[in-house]
Amino acid sequence: RLNWWSTPHPEVHKLNFLTGKTTVEEKNPGNVIKWLADYAGNVRGAVALQKDTFQLLYRPSKKEPWITLHTSNRDDMDLLPVEFRVDKKQMYVATHNGGDVLGLFTFDLEAKTLSEPIWMDGQRTVNLGG
Repeated sequence: RLNWWSTPHPEVHKLNFLTGKTTVEEKNPGNVIKWLADYAGNVRGAVALQKDTFQLLYRPSKKEPWITLHTSNRDDMDLLPVEFRVDKKQMYVATHNGGDVLGLFTFDLEAKTLSEPIWMDGQRTVNLGG
């Protein structure tokens, strides 16, 4: 039986609430520590750990190969994915963006660029227009 809370390299399972049956949607290649699904439930993002290197992985659809959007070392881990935006072209990420203050940004998946901050720790304003 799978222990959901202690699996160091999780797989993605789909649960049929009517039957209780689960099916594997995404097998872990061995180094993924976090998966991200879009609002339609499609697994399109992942965080992989290879020794001391974190990789933010992305694919436009299940039929396309994974590509690396960002790489950082274990000490920095400077781009943390939060969730996909509804538009499917961006994701929300937490990052210091080279500074000392953690903030929430949108990350353009095609251009591989960050927006202006939506929110930053210590600020009293929130930019919801991003």
